[in-house]
Amino acid sequence: MPFRRICLAGASVSTTGLSVGNVIVRKLLAEKPKGYFDDIVVLGRKESAASKVQVAKELEALGARYVNVDYDNVEELANALKGCDCVLSCVAVQDPKAIGEAELNLAKAAKLAGTVRRFFPSKYGGDDENRPLNDVGKRKKKVGDLLEELGISHTNIVTGIFLDIMYFPLLGFKNLGKDPTTGTDKGARGVVVGDGTGQVMGIAMEDIAKFVFEMLVDPDESKTANKTIRIIGDTWKAGEWVDIFKRVTGRPLEVTTYGNQKEAAKANAIFPLLLQRGDFYVDPKLWDNGKWPNVKCMSFEDWTRKTFKRDTGRANI
Repeated sequence: MPFRRICLAGASVSTTGLSVGNVIVRKLLAEKPKGYFDDIVVLGRKESAASKVQVAKELEALGARYVNVDYDNVEELANALKGCDCVLSCVAVQDPKAIGEAELNLAKAAKLAGTVRRFFPSKYGGDDENRPLNDVGKRKKKVGDLLEELGISHTNIVTGIFLDIMYFPLLGFKNLGKDPTTGTDKGARGVVVGDGTGQVMGIAMEDIAKFVFEMLVDPDESKTANKTIRIIGDTWKAGEWVDIFKRVTGRPLEVTTYGNQKEAAKANAIFPLLLQRGDFYVDPKLWDNGKWPNVKCMSFEDWTRKTFKRDTGRANI
């Protein structure tokens, strides 16, 4: 049976402007007028309500109900969830309080509400079931263990890395823009670790949102019930972004290469190191893309083309 009353947590835009929850909720709201959903609730934090007024208004204008809650209060959360049959958690995975406390309380509230049939925890990212767990992975596992203990049907979504962050400072990338005096394009700079042959897999947030929509409206719940779903848009080598960037944009590029893990860690090039190390590898034999053939994903090169305008020499980010 399709899910018709959806609640999303973590759908406010982050400080970087990137929020998979926000992208997902906008996709669902765009489909709501077509009759797919009866209600879409977005949870906000009471303590940050004043800074989220604009995003709350925007989502309400699109048809959402925006409810500010105290994530430390399970009963209050449960009241907000009553009537919802599915909870989508997109809380920040890098925030120990979000995954370590808020999402655990959200799971307890889902049980207490009594109407929630499915819980999607904030698992987006690497394939934790097939690699040693880091601190983030351990926090995610606690949520999964609690859902099992509570007997709540759940769906874990593995995506690899988000294409959306490939040209962000997090990956050691900086867009240098134009020289204010000469108007010459100064290009960009970026980072590669080791020989750049580490296998990387990822997907654009907008394609994740398309898959989530398909999962929610699919009449066959068995495809996702108590399963890990792996959706990947493209695969490439860790250092391949250099050639793709040059080919697509035609812009100057300065590349810093750190020869080994120690050098990269010392330079705080953590995410480029993770790419080279294979932390975002997802076994192609486990991909679930084919279950929802309506979704056609962008390649990394497509994403690069979309992100940069060659005629202006400036990034659209």
